[in-house]
Amino acid sequence: MDSGYGSDPGLLHALDADGETFVAEVHSDAHIWTQAPWHHYESSRPGKLRKQPQASYPSERVDAWAAAQADTDWQRLKVRDSDQGWVEVNYLAQRIWVVENGESKTWWLLAWEDPDEKTNDGRPSHGPRRHYALSNSPADSDPRQLIQDALGRNVVERNFRDAKSEVGMADYQTRGWVAWQHHMALVMLAMQFLLQGKMHSPAVQSEEGEITITSGDITFILERLLPQRGQGKAQEAEVRLMVEERIRKRVRDQVRRRAKTRKTRPPLWPDESPIK
Repeated sequence: MDSGYGSDPGLLHALDADGETFVAEVHSDAHIWTQAPWHHYESSRPGKLRKQPQASYPSERVDAWAAAQADTDWQRLKVRDSDQGWVEVNYLAQRIWVVENGESKTWWLLAWEDPDEKTNDGRPSHGPRRHYALSNSPADSDPRQLIQDALGRNVVERNFRDAKSEVGMADYQTRGWVAWQHHMALVMLAMQFLLQGKMHSPAVQSEEGEITITSGDITFILERLLPQRGQGKAQEAEVRLMVEERIRKRVRDQVRRRAKTRKTRPPLWPDESPIK
């Protein structure tokens, strides 16, 4: 879940009490303990006791903890393949303590940043945005799998973005639920068509992974090959060359972008490497 839900401690502790395993993003000002706190009721006033127990050690903000870690502590992980080459992040993973009603629990703290992340307008940001998450997964869990789980939401968000930009999910004017349901049914059929097109299209190999055809590429092809009034028949060979140039441009951009920072990135962990 994202930080809109993950920054609610009551929700996280309720899920933990119900036996649910989660990976929840939190805000940068979330507080954790890096050593096990013990709790006491002594007050600063002699002879007075606190109504609620207080931890013996001060807590620490997650962003302050991540900023204090050495550059050599960061690891690099290939998260997944995408139409722009593989997606990778630099990450930290640490067992920490959280407190609820005077009870300490040991959870995972995860921090990651995408070195290729850009701002919404496409310009490079001043620095990669750091993300933070808490997880109640067992101590023997692979933190790389937890990072992949946390980033799995991006695939769902990408599907919604494609549905809106390529097949008109948000382009409707309806007055009733039946019409809206008809529109959404057509959107889902169109998304199924785009998915099949991507699955059956060969990927282009590059130094940074596979570059695959996108939903935008498929709609680009259809816009030029489907007959339109007042226009002649499109030349398939010409359209093929245009699509191949779009893909070559993505390959060049991907290699060029990572070539600038490849020397400063931590080594990439292969999937079969043991957990440190």
